[in-house]
Amino acid sequence: MPTSTSDSLKILLPPETVKPGFAYFSTRNSSQAEKTRTPGLQTITAERGDRRSAVIEISSKLLPGTELIHRGNIAQVFDKINETGRIEILPGALEQAYCLTVDAATDIVIPGSAELLKVINVLAYHSDYRKQSHPRNTNTTFYFAGSKRSKHAGKAKIYDKFAEDKEGHFEPGTIRCELTCSTSKSIQYSYGVGANREGRILLLDVLNSEYNPVADKLEKILGSLYAPKAEDVALMKIVRSSSSEGISKAKAFLMALPAQKDMQVFSMLSQLEFDLENIYKLLKGIQKSRTGKAKVLEPYARMLAQYSGFMEDVTVEHEGLVSLREQLRNPSFNTDLYQALATAA
Repeated sequence: MPTSTSDSLKILLPPETVKPGFAYFSTRNSSQAEKTRTPGLQTITAERGDRRSAVIEISSKLLPGTELIHRGNIAQVFDKINETGRIEILPGALEQAYCLTVDAATDIVIPGSAELLKVINVLAYHSDYRKQSHPRNTNTTFYFAGSKRSKHAGKAKIYDKFAEDKEGHFEPGTIRCELTCSTSKSIQYSYGVGANREGRILLLDVLNSEYNPVADKLEKILGSLYAPKAEDVALMKIVRSSSSEGISKAKAFLMALPAQKDMQVFSMLSQLEFDLENIYKLLKGIQKSRTGKAKVLEPYARMLAQYSGFMEDVTVEHEGLVSLREQLRNPSFNTDLYQALATAA
């Protein structure tokens, strides 16, 4: 399986790569019949300032089944676009096309995926990313909380692809992990590629990249779950052994904290409605040192994970986290064999 796989791409086709006279198109303004006729082709527009250049947005729905877009099938994708009759991409276009945005994607299958997704939804916190949980399921999106011009700008998403699938292509336990890179700087950083003087990146450079952007990003965001600190595991065991009989769970959690500094951290969290951004705004205004955001928020993020896990009865010690990490790095990782060996041990 190729390292670089994508669910969707926004591509710039220079004037010499498309037949003149193409018509603008968008599924956002189309009937259901039109969407069905051209699955996977989302928009066709012209580049701002040069109406001869085409900008197309495409998705892996142009391909059969569960296939994602990669170096080995991009020519087939271009043929599928031409088959829609909405635009004619000329021979040689692939070598000259530019990548404007990309949704990198990796699909993995893990038994008990629903429980794993809940663990991530409840326990994953990172000071550089704003977490958004879906109200009706355990899908989780992480938005970079810094500048939109940063090389880290974009979002990462992890969700139940099997539950979303309406056509029966995906098997039970399928989890999709995505990373959206919407700027030239974030694409260059995530894929390890260069850009020309105009900041444009060749599509083939992205597709040929040996980088694994999805695994790299989730390694950063989920690092505290992949390899939890010993003191965090110990604190979780202490808190879980406490009794909440006759009192609220929140109060039981506070009373179970073994150290005064832990109580102080939790107290600030509760007073600021468990919002890490609010805490940072407060501390930034009163701290004299130039300590980085991640360092400032680390104890609060860790405490928030502890509290969320206690309230939802979720623990970080979940074997699916190992499978997730290893499959993202190595698609041939055998989950069943790992679980069998772990049980035997």
